[in-house]
Amino acid sequence: MNSEVAAFIGQCVLRYHKTHTMTFCRDKIVRLGKTKCSGWCDDKSLKVATGSDFEHWLGVLVHETCHIDQIRAWPRWYVRAEKGLSRLDAYLNGKKPNKVRKATLETIRLEHDCEARSIAKIRRHKLPIDLPVYIQKANAYLLGYHTTLKERKWCFRAYRDKTIWGQMPKRLLPLKDVLRPSAELLSLFA
Repeated sequence: MNSEVAAFIGQCVLRYHKTHTMTFCRDKIVRLGKTKCSGWCDDKSLKVATGSDFEHWLGVLVHETCHIDQIRAWPRWYVRAEKGLSRLDAYLNGKKPNKVRKATLETIRLEHDCEARSIAKIRRHKLPIDLPVYIQKANAYLLGYHTTLKERKWCFRAYRDKTIWGQMPKRLLPLKDVLRPSAELLSLFA
């Protein structure tokens, strides 16, 4: 681990420990109910699975700390978007909540803002993350929400499958292009 990474993790602990319990698990995934993921954050805790490659889990840590930054900057907006994510999750678990499409778009807005913050944080802290690849995966992750809604299951392949993320732009797509993606971009998920 280089000094930039050690300094970043130390700063995270110092900055967030009063409001969030931070947990690092050695597994490749953490569970949030029935959902499996690499990391997650809510208004009280942050969890990151460190069993995958170093660059991946470091990127997840950056992303999840940016959710804490969102909570601090826009608590009402964050709560509304989190409720949208809960509706989407209920839909994926077989329930029939109302306004699932709207909830998905709110979630995409939240995640797009988080990815923009993550990219800036990676640059600012000079973290050893391949930024163009991170951005490509972020674009695929954001667009994958449309497939998640359509197929009614999480679209993990969006950022795991290089045939998808490898064709994404190396700059963060504008929010409008993520909310209403072109047929060409969506065809990569078929």
